[in-house]
Amino acid sequence: VPGAHSFEALVEHVRAFEHLAYGSTAHPAARLGIVILAATTFHILSFLELWLTLWLITGESQPAAAFILDTVGRLTNVLFKMIPLQLGVLQVGSELVARAVGLAPGVGVTVSLIRTVRVMAWSLVGLGLLAGKAGTAKPRA
Repeated sequence: VPGAHSFEALVEHVRAFEHLAYGSTAHPAARLGIVILAATTFHILSFLELWLTLWLITGESQPAAAFILDTVGRLTNVLFKMIPLQLGVLQVGSELVARAVGLAPGVGVTVSLIRTVRVMAWSLVGLGLLAGKAGTAKPRA
């Protein structure tokens, strides 16, 4: 049957990927704890970043506003993932929420632009590391 070999190869690739992806659940308790710790740490650091940014911009400590803005930012990331860097959506959403929690005009846009620049900076770091790794990789035979 023409194409049967390529289909079998595709099925084997899918099985290998599933084993790689789901095989890590052999010891779920230990790995689940690591995932929960990493996710919790991420959200705490995200909140602290926004709290510090708001304090530097406004000169006031506003943890409730930081928490609300951070939550809206996370929701925007999830709901509008298909838009590169959520440009425009994140800025408008952050500004509307910032005004709703009593922050001065422009604070929401400023916070979202700072976060966008941070994402771009870390993306560049990752691309640099990837390029460095690709430059040192041995060619396949």
